[in-house]
Amino acid sequence: MNTLRSALLLGLLAAWPGAWALEWQPVTVPGEAGGARPVGTGWYRCWVKVPDNWATLGGRDLWVESVTLTIDSSHAAHEAFLNGKRLGGAGGFPPGAKPSDGKPKRYKVPPGGLAKGKWNELAIKVFNPAGLGQFRGNGPSIQGYFLECLFSGKWEYRPGTELPPLGQALEAKPPRAAYDQFHEASRVLFEAQTLVHGERLSPSESLAQFELADGLAIETVLHEPLVAQPTHVSFDARGRLWVSHYVQYPYPAGLRQISRDKYYR
Repeated sequence: MNTLRSALLLGLLAAWPGAWALEWQPVTVPGEAGGARPVGTGWYRCWVKVPDNWATLGGRDLWVESVTLTIDSSHAAHEAFLNGKRLGGAGGFPPGAKPSDGKPKRYKVPPGGLAKGKWNELAIKVFNPAGLGQFRGNGPSIQGYFLECLFSGKWEYRPGTELPPLGQALEAKPPRAAYDQFHEASRVLFEAQTLVHGERLSPSESLAQFELADGLAIETVLHEPLVAQPTHVSFDARGRLWVSHYVQYPYPAGLRQISRDKYYR
């Protein structure tokens, strides 16, 4: 009977040679320099359980608004997805394939994009035409205001151009490719090429949300883009409004960040 079952199984695999190819297989990221990589389009996946305050909406905005995903320099075209939602990408996929520029990429994680107390799914689609591309440096990582987690080690890989089932944060810890060890952030930050905003309202839409008692009126005095990242708001004795804002924080023009812990240097 066992021999018959084995023969049937081998027959099925011979009929569908791609059966095993579509399964998630364990791989190491970033991998050895010069090591062979799967050729073509495929998907890398891992899971991360983040600190609760990174996923607590209605709490302190600083923790929720500061989360980013970093991919060290890679010449392979890629797209990053968190819990099934696209964060960003670089380069291009076939038929108009083009490599990434090799520079580090940092993608904003929109507020609400992380599930509290669960294992969040990170998936990265890559196109590797020659089998030599790789994640460089320490591999991808996720950062908050003070903490970070490096995704260096075991991942899962699945070849294919079609979008695999994505987007389900897990209650139970996956048997592999799961990360939850965070430490004080030390990686130097670099400015994102494009801003990725979370859910927001325009100034006029925000104004329309106010409910006023009879006889009262309200109007907008200042709003973005005239004011960005305000640090101080006050009225003087003559009723004038004074606003201090830091448009270039934390990337002042002409300066380059060289180190980081709880302070930027």
